[in-house]
Amino acid sequence: MQRAELEGGLEGAVMMAMTAQERAEHAEIETLASGIIEAQQREIEQMKAWRAEWYPEE
Repeated sequence: MQRAELEGGLEGAVMMAMTAQERAEHAEIETLASGIIEAQQREIEQMKAWRAEWYPEE
């Protein structure tokens, strides 16, 4: 994985899912958005751990 990808992470996906959750007119979209947020937040935490391990100077 490239360092830039670790820096950028998946936070954009979380923001889009939060917007979808707020604007959803159907429960299915809210449920899907919630799942995306939970999964992406776990992945972001993993990527932050890798960044700290691989680039400890920062």
